[in-house]
Amino acid sequence: MNKLNFYECMNMDIVLHTPKEVTVVRAVGEDAEDYLQSQLTINLKHLDPGEIRYGMRLSLKGKVLAGAYVMRFGPEDFVLLSRGTESKALIELLEENVIADEVDFSDESADWKLQAMWGEGLTESLGFPLPKTQEMKKVDDSYVFLDTRLPEGIVSILSPRSVASRPLALPEGLRHDEQGELELMRIQAGLVAIPQEIGATELPQEGGLEKNFIDFDKGCYLGQEVMARLHAMGKARRRAVAVQWTGQDPPPVPTDLLNGEKKVATLKSIFMGKEGGVGIAIVHENGMPELEENGLFVPESKKGRIKRL
Repeated sequence: MNKLNFYECMNMDIVLHTPKEVTVVRAVGEDAEDYLQSQLTINLKHLDPGEIRYGMRLSLKGKVLAGAYVMRFGPEDFVLLSRGTESKALIELLEENVIADEVDFSDESADWKLQAMWGEGLTESLGFPLPKTQEMKKVDDSYVFLDTRLPEGIVSILSPRSVASRPLALPEGLRHDEQGELELMRIQAGLVAIPQEIGATELPQEGGLEKNFIDFDKGCYLGQEVMARLHAMGKARRRAVAVQWTGQDPPPVPTDLLNGEKKVATLKSIFMGKEGGVGIAIVHENGMPELEENGLFVPESKKGRIKRL
């Protein structure tokens, strides 16, 4: 698959991606900051009103249970925004350790829509400078931010669905992503989806998520001891890599990947595009040489191999 030609094609126009669903959960209360600080991997005390940052909710064993953008609107007012975790599941995780804390969670998913936009001349098309990293730029009643969980240069826009609102006026002539272009770009960039690709059986380090979404100098939070130990010891023995499928019919996911008769990886996702299948696999270091040289087998399938993208 020719990555250069793909990106050149994508940069010829402004493209808009609108997912079917997005999770928006509001957390308010005098203990909202302290409680979320104890639950998430990022230091909320360094997040000012009008800023946004992605954090994770881990298990006590350091596995990834959920991920969300944390939008700070005030001292006691936060919004958690997630593409991969349903609102009910996210609220259950967030409320799991509430005892006497003054914090309330409410589902506002039906009130908002999230879109992603990219392409050549995006700044000129929008009519305002792109936000800085971690900045939420308020335009009319919408919030625009550089999306750190997507390939570089993509902005996401959170807009209200209310008919009484003034959502951001989108540029004329933009093209809608109806072929899964954003998903293909994400996989090609090696960016993992939470919890579909890095989830309850994986550590953040296996998806490279510790680099930007864990603050190792903050106080205690769920999974902190495991994160500190891994940070001191070095890299994880497994890691997520972008792969391609050489066959025509996509393999089921998740599925084991074999080097001979030995399992050395797990295929977590597969996306079938015009030029074949691509996905994300979690590969043990012992399986990396074979993945790169000859490819790995899907059990009971001889019609294709999984190779490094």
